[in-house]
Order: sequence, then C-alpha cells, then structure tokens
Amino acid sequence: MLKMKGSACIDASPETTWAFLTDLENISSWSETVLSSECKGGQKKALVPNERAV
Repeated sequence: MLKMKGSACIDASPETTWAFLTDLENISSWSETVLSSECKGGQKKALVPNERAV
C-alpha cells in the first residue's frame, strides 16, 4: 500500500486541492520523490492498485 504524508499551506479550496492531488498524472509536479507517473486503464483519479508512480 502506498502511503504519503506531508503538509503545506495551499491557497485554494479543498475541492480544487483534492482534485489536483488525486490526479495521478500531477504527482511528479508536486512530489520531489516521484519522477514520473502513469495511469493504466481508464481510472485517472485517486490512488488505486492499477497505478504506477516512479
């Protein structure tokens, strides 16, 4: 199971923030430890077992 933990002050609504953070293809733009990410299948939101982050 992938677990990520951190904190930040973000000037955006909770809905906008979570929509961005749960989009796997955005992870490399906000996480220094992820170099790239991709979705396999049609799912593009949330962290689910068919996703890969490197």
